[in-house]
Amino acid sequence: MAAIERISIPQLGTDNWPVFKDKFLALLVYKGLAVAIEQPDSAEGKKANDQARALITPYIQDAHVRLIKGEKSAARAWEKLQQNFEKISNARVIQLRKKLTRMKLKPKQAIVEYLGEFKEIKLDLESANQTVDDMELAVHALTGLPKEYSTLVEILENGEMELNLDNIQSKLVQREQKLKMEAEIESKRAEVVMKKGVCQIVVNNVVQLRALQENGLWRIESVGAEQKSFFTRGPIKREETVQKQEKTVKEKKEEKRTVKMIEVDLDEESEENEERKVEESEEEKEMEKERTEEVSVSEEKEETSEKSAKGAESVEGKNRRNEEKRAS
Repeated sequence: MAAIERISIPQLGTDNWPVFKDKFLALLVYKGLAVAIEQPDSAEGKKANDQARALITPYIQDAHVRLIKGEKSAARAWEKLQQNFEKISNARVIQLRKKLTRMKLKPKQAIVEYLGEFKEIKLDLESANQTVDDMELAVHALTGLPKEYSTLVEILENGEMELNLDNIQSKLVQREQKLKMEAEIESKRAEVVMKKGVCQIVVNNVVQLRALQENGLWRIESVGAEQKSFFTRGPIKREETVQKQEKTVKEKKEEKRTVKMIEVDLDEESEENEERKVEESEEEKEMEKERTEEVSVSEEKEETSEKSAKGAESVEGKNRRNEEKRAS
């Protein structure tokens, strides 16, 4: 019987007063000692007091034994425990209720672990004689999910499926796996990072290639256990193979005809160009001749005007000398 008692009744702690109270009172009833607490002043109560009082202490954690230390009455010791832990129990219920409304899915936390926390809160509240509806738990769990789950949450809330933690878990786990696959694909994308004049190719936050300039060339290095390097003058072009189709006989004839027409056109253009050049050269010669004639005419006019000016000066000089002679 002692083994059954030790297994079935946990020691009284801060958070389990409701469960402890129900189980310990059941134990006292089983042993016929409940009268020591319910009717302590009766003859039967006084007779059972010592055994009941001795049974309370082993079922209390060491940190709380001081609460009933020195108390000889089983009923009085039970009353002190009840006054102390009922207050703690009320505060605990309020704390659990607040936690229920504030819970959020943490980064990298698994859905199964997240929903497991809600199940633990439900058990804690039930141990404090509080009832929690399954739908209430499911709604709180859906409310604490990030925006990546918003579409699924809307579907679940508006659907006909009964909302409880077990029903929503399978749907949320499927969405979780899809998000992990998308994140894995995103993480494998390469990005180019310039750091201290060195170009780095980074894949999944790990440097895979480095490129730096040396004497006008780019030295490309692979990063890892087997490091390799090579030089390049410019961007490496991807080789492309182009399939050429065999031309038909008709297409070849058309191509030859087109070539002949082009050759004829080119010959005609060359002859026209030569004729145009000859005409332009003749026009330039005539214009040069006209300019030369104009220059010679202007020079003759200038010489004639100079001679006439000199003749006029000589006539005036003769006249002046004749007048001086007459005067003398």
